[in-house]
Amino acid sequence: MTILAVDDEPIALDVLCRAIREAVPNCALFPFTDPWAALERVKGGAFYPDVAFLDVEMFDLTGLELAKRLKDIYSNVNIVFVTGYAAYMGEAFHLHASGYVLKPAGTQAIRRELDDLRRPVKREDDGRLRVQCFG
Repeated sequence: MTILAVDDEPIALDVLCRAIREAVPNCALFPFTDPWAALERVKGGAFYPDVAFLDVEMFDLTGLELAKRLKDIYSNVNIVFVTGYAAYMGEAFHLHASGYVLKPAGTQAIRRELDDLRRPVKREDDGRLRVQCFG
């Protein structure tokens, strides 16, 4: 599972990443404190996240706007907003977000959101053979 985590506060990002690693130890995790850098990496094809955990209030680009742009690039991405404010829930679900976690993000909350994604992700440890072609 490929996971993008974006929060402009380094300490909050560290807490989020620890919770993600505990919930999904074998995931490919791409953390960013700069939403523009995260967007450019996805746009450039460096990786395509199955799930994006996004802070809502960020300095230069909000998590809501980042979610819209990520969906324009890769429509199958599951968006989970991680924020300290419950007030954004309505807007988040207008974007068809998969979930909403209030800070501080704990392992149980992350696991609960990953178990109930809008677009379920096949786990790599499901015992099936996986073939992926270029392009």
